Amino acid sequence: MVLEFHEMFKNAGAQYLESPVIGSVMPARNGQLTILVSGNEEAYRIILPYLQRLGKRIFYFKEPGKATKLKLINNFVLGAFMVAIGEAVALGEKAGIEKSELIEILENGAGNSIVLKAKKEKLLTEDFSTHFSVKNLLKDLTYAYELAKSVRKPVFLNAQVKELYSMAFSRGLKMRTSQLSTSS
Repeated sequence: MVLEFHEMFKNAGAQYLESPVIGSVMPARNGQLTILVSGNEEAYRIILPYLQRLGKRIFYFKEPGKATKLKLINNFVLGAFMVAIGEAVALGEKAGIEKSELIEILENGAGNSIVLKAKKEKLLTEDFSTHFSVKNLLKDLTYAYELAKSVRKPVFLNAQVKELYSMAFSRGLKMRTSQLSTSS
């Protein structure tokens, strides 16, 4: 639909800029979001000072739709990381490993990621307050899957991750994605 918006505004003599953000509640509060922008360069230059108040990193792309595609791919990686972290924590606990110890090892090994850093305290305290809902991540995973189909690119992991979030949503789990670690 983003491409339709670009065309609709162009036909009306206006400009449309898509500008999805990467980041959660705390980065938003602190003006630390990453903002992806696609559309007319002149319009982008006009709104850039406003975007700079919201984000620490701003990426501009002329090609309409590119910012949205990148956001969907980023959220696919987020979903996959959260599934991997959740399964790792659940496996560790089932194997008798204390959660804090496991997370410390993951932080210093292959599991080290911005996602783990952002979710660490929430995982340790089992705080599942909403920042990004299962419903919204499922929406983005579905759109990413549809993007892959449209370019004829098989994405096996995306399909599996999408189905896991679909199952969680159908079971009424609408909280933040990190709750999947203890619900698995």
